[in-house]
Amino acid sequence: MTTPPRTVTVPPMLVAVAARGAGRYGAEVARLAEAGQRLLTPDEWEYACGAGAPTLWRWGDTCPLENDPSMVRGVQWEPNAFGLEIGQDPYRDERTADPGVVCGGDGGSMVCGGAGVFVSWLTLATSYRDEHHCAAIRDNTHGVGEVLIRPVIPLPA
Repeated sequence: MTTPPRTVTVPPMLVAVAARGAGRYGAEVARLAEAGQRLLTPDEWEYACGAGAPTLWRWGDTCPLENDPSMVRGVQWEPNAFGLEIGQDPYRDERTADPGVVCGGDGGSMVCGGAGVFVSWLTLATSYRDEHHCAAIRDNTHGVGEVLIRPVIPLPA
């Protein structure tokens, strides 16, 4: 349920510290473009979230298994090494420049689906992807009203 290790090149950019709520995906992408901004690609999102950490989560390889992440304001709510507030709540996934890829959660599917506490935490892993949730997003059958976006401003290389 995570993306494979790979090498990517991340261009220089300024990244919003926090994601924000938005309207419909296409309209938000157009608004950002008019302002000289864009969304992170999925690879850029993973880099921004992990901030160089070689661990499953941006804070390390362990998680508090006493509660699911939507019930506690713990380590996941602390800013990452880049100072970003990212991957904090499994219900609050973020859209990327790829209209069919969301990161930082799964809309609460694992929490509500009874998959267990560990899998609920897994949705906050830097490289977590749920292909079924992504397919629903791509088909606009889920999450249309719950879109979070994180604007970036590209910088010259």
